[in-house]
Amino acid sequence: MLALLCTVAQGVWAQNLTYVSDETSLRDAITDGAENIQLTKDITLSDYLNIGSGVNVTIDLFGYSLGRSLNDYSYDGHVIWANGCNLTLTSSVAGGSIEGINYR
Repeated sequence: MLALLCTVAQGVWAQNLTYVSDETSLRDAITDGAENIQLTKDITLSDYLNIGSGVNVTIDLFGYSLGRSLNDYSYDGHVIWANGCNLTLTSSVAGGSIEGINYR
């Protein structure tokens, strides 16, 4: 009976997980109210990720990087702007990172 309950609980978690592989799908998932998002590859943002008031979201980097390929510091050089939301960043697989400046 316990094994069955664990399987059901895992199935519910998987149903509530939104997988994203690019900037557009990440932004759309947040806009559409997804609460549990998991990256499926590295994502480089063209602009910072704005997570607004009232949003409740967990982003699992899953070992991948989320960042911006900036060449210099700037006023809006942040990767994520979170204002009035409940944001959790995690990486359930080692190696996940948030990156901003790319010095090459």
